[in-house]
Amino acid sequence: MKTFFYKDKVEVGCDEAGRGPWAGPLFAAAVILKPGFSHKLIRDSKKLSPAQRKIARDIIKKNAIAWSVSSVSPKVIDRINVQKATMLAVHRCLKKIKTDFNLILMDGNVFKKYKDVPHKCLVKGDSRIYSIAAASILAKTYRDDYMFKLSKKFPIYKWAENKGYGTADHTRAILSNGATVHHRKSFLKNLYKKMKNKKKKPEEHERFATQGQKRKALIDIDETICFYPEGKRIYEKAVPSYKNIKKINKLYNEGWDIIYWTARGSSQPNNPHRMEYIRKVTLDSLKKWGCKYNELQIGDIKPGFDLVVDDKAKRIDEI
Repeated sequence: MKTFFYKDKVEVGCDEAGRGPWAGPLFAAAVILKPGFSHKLIRDSKKLSPAQRKIARDIIKKNAIAWSVSSVSPKVIDRINVQKATMLAVHRCLKKIKTDFNLILMDGNVFKKYKDVPHKCLVKGDSRIYSIAAASILAKTYRDDYMFKLSKKFPIYKWAENKGYGTADHTRAILSNGATVHHRKSFLKNLYKKMKNKKKKPEEHERFATQGQKRKALIDIDETICFYPEGKRIYEKAVPSYKNIKKINKLYNEGWDIIYWTARGSSQPNNPHRMEYIRKVTLDSLKKWGCKYNELQIGDIKPGFDLVVDDKAKRIDEI
């Protein structure tokens, strides 16, 4: 770490904090330190613990010839973009400095000219020059304090912990509760777009649902579950479609009333032996193939179903 970049200059170190977060202002600081000043705690703010940064902030204030802190709101960041907002915050800091300076040292590789004062951009400057490191500490601590106070008003977003960055908890809070006036809307566009693309397309049966009531599905066994070898209606050899059964069982697990139905006995409704035979064979088939259901109906049916799957209605294999 160096105490100066040019020995014969009055240098003001500048840095920002909060370019990346989804919420809260961007802060910047400017510091002119006493000639030859150095301290082991004055270094890149990211390498210090919160407690160390607070101690370092007091040290900076006591040993600075001049210092200032400024911020730019999320609304302005959205309007002009974060890069221009950074330059605006730094210029505001420099305007507050009443001590004359003849060189501006800016952390990073971008700076917008301030008046006619020469400037120097230094990549990782907060690890190279004390005045820039001091500015990084002031910007960071002032922003953290601001987010801590803001978190008390909006605890659901946990800004005291995440400082407005896009953590998992912060993401869930935004998706559940929406954004606040303290969020940078331009930063959330990709989040909303990503979630929109991931949004699951509603199943067809969900569009048949009757709101506020338990949903009922009538499943024609002949058309949906079985096919008959060589066109023969042989009940004992009925073969189900595993794909269809899986979908129907899913409806059952989701709370639907599943009513399996066959018209096989409709031609002989007064033949109890025939009806009993059909019922037994059908129940055995449903059990054999692991079908989940609430009821089995044979013969005539009444209307009132949210989903009917037979040869004349939407088939389950099209859902």
